[in-house]
Amino acid sequence: SALFAPMERRGVSVVDEEHEPSFKQGSTPRYHARDVAIERARATGAVCVLGSATPSLESWSAAQRGALTRLLMPQRISGHGFPPIEVVDIRSAPAGPQGHKLFSRRLLLLLQEALARGEQAILFQNRRGFAPVLWCPGCKETLRCKRCDVALAWHQRIGRMVCHSCCEEQRSPQACPVCTRPGMRFVGAGSARIELEIQKVAPEARVRRMDSDTMRRREDYEDTLSAFGRGEIDVLVGTQMIAKGLDFPRVTVVGIISADGALHLPDFRAAERTFQLISQVAGRAGRGELPGRIVVQTMSPQHPALVRAAAPDYEGFAKHESELRAELAYPPHGRLVRLLYEAPSEKLVIEASDAAGEFLREKLVESEAVVLGPAPAPIAMVRERHRRHLLLKLPNDAAQVEQVLAAVRALGDTGSKLRAPVDVDPVSLF
Repeated sequence: SALFAPMERRGVSVVDEEHEPSFKQGSTPRYHARDVAIERARATGAVCVLGSATPSLESWSAAQRGALTRLLMPQRISGHGFPPIEVVDIRSAPAGPQGHKLFSRRLLLLLQEALARGEQAILFQNRRGFAPVLWCPGCKETLRCKRCDVALAWHQRIGRMVCHSCCEEQRSPQACPVCTRPGMRFVGAGSARIELEIQKVAPEARVRRMDSDTMRRREDYEDTLSAFGRGEIDVLVGTQMIAKGLDFPRVTVVGIISADGALHLPDFRAAERTFQLISQVAGRAGRGELPGRIVVQTMSPQHPALVRAAAPDYEGFAKHESELRAELAYPPHGRLVRLLYEAPSEKLVIEASDAAGEFLREKLVESEAVVLGPAPAPIAMVRERHRRHLLLKLPNDAAQVEQVLAAVRALGDTGSKLRAPVDVDPVSLF
């Protein structure tokens, strides 16, 4: 919102962590703060600085072709090198004590050595709750929300299954609601379970958790981070809110419990987000005089995003990922426009999205735009509203963009029962 402050003599705009998807406004008007900052600086003759250790591919590509001036900071402010990153294949790695499956033996060894020296550690797991899935070994079904197309997560503290989309809660069933077989199993681990299990394997450690379940007020953040800074917490467990911005010199061990959570999502930016996340979390270690170590646990150790992140080699990753995107004309080698149709009636959504797809294909037959879909959205229902989307791929050409937007506007009003927001240059396809 600072972008819209009525400053008469704007001199510099700084967009820190410019790669963050949260800079894209999710509701109308769907502007991207980074792009607005650049345009406002250009209009007023100011300087716009985009800062990131892992720039978005769009910004990297703009710098490559000279649209942005690239300024490198190859060293940390402390002058120390980047700590080594170890990628551990948890499919074959030796389990920890008592056959522990959540933490590899290597991670536990480094953690215990750090605690013995009076140092601190950060453990990152980007899923909240205790277990993200309740699974039936009989019919192989998972317990899902009745209002949303997502699995319910178990939150042990409140003793409820919770939908992370609509916040609906229910008791854990004694038997499978599909096949009535008793003995459903909790699968996977959220940040709450990581906190509990660390207390078991390192009972002497003082452990605190930071996620949206524990950080309810601004004071909660301040109290936890202040206690961590004073050395009153040995191990900080958390989700994405601990991935960046933390600067504690006594943190020498960072563990990424599962790097696969975002890697295999149905989004063309999944590899880029995973690389950025690993790099950002790993950057929390070794920021002072003490050397740091990072352990990344994964079931996909050969994935280019993980191999390059462990190097670390941003340039190599960006070039490889850019080549893959170019083959399919995805950004930064093209533009995207997404139309999302949602309504309580699935029949209405299907009819409207099908009609829109046919109309746009006819309207854009002589353009270079490609109409993909309609198809069910990755999350096909949210809060009892069915969702289908279309994706329009087009070249980096202003005239073609305007032609596509004119065709979209020609679709007309959808009425009160159906919502059809248009997202130009979407940062998420969910």
